[in-house]
Amino acid sequence: MARYIQQSCGFYLDGAGGLADDTALLKIAAPGHMGESARMYAALEKRVMSAPNMRGTSLRYGFFYGLHTWYWPDGAFTEHMRRGEVVLIGAGRSVFSFIHVDDAAAATVSALSAPGGVYNVVDDQPALVQAWLPAYARWVGAPAPGHMTEQAAVQQLGEESVYYQNNLDGASNHKARRVLGLAPRTQPWGAV
Repeated sequence: MARYIQQSCGFYLDGAGGLADDTALLKIAAPGHMGESARMYAALEKRVMSAPNMRGTSLRYGFFYGLHTWYWPDGAFTEHMRRGEVVLIGAGRSVFSFIHVDDAAAATVSALSAPGGVYNVVDDQPALVQAWLPAYARWVGAPAPGHMTEQAAVQQLGEESVYYQNNLDGASNHKARRVLGLAPRTQPWGAV
């Protein structure tokens, strides 16, 4: 049987206030580009998982970090932090799930011979924005992020920015660990 592996999104998942498992829906009602992205990924997942005569696999990757990524000492996010452009919005209640690019690559290779299905390819450290953002700043030697109220952020940055930092649910990787042998490394900023 033919096999098709689709990249999907492990950070716009609806965990209903907890960690999202592999059966969770995407947050298609999110505002702005986030909602558009979630709807696009939902449509891609539906197409690959319902395709006849094909074993579909959807890999829901967390936020990538590692060499040449957004979240790395030489990455774009770090540059924004060093320039003081990143602020903590409101309580920072969102839970982010990350994955190192090398761990994502290993899971992808494993998926080539694994049963089809949906897998959350994320690490073992889902973290509140209010916790990981200052730790990341310390790790890269950037100033601590400032703070902005949700009301001010809606006015200055838009509704999507508030949602991003206060309404995302992290993801559980139990299935990927069990079936794909995912053994993710520890985030380098987590122990700072």
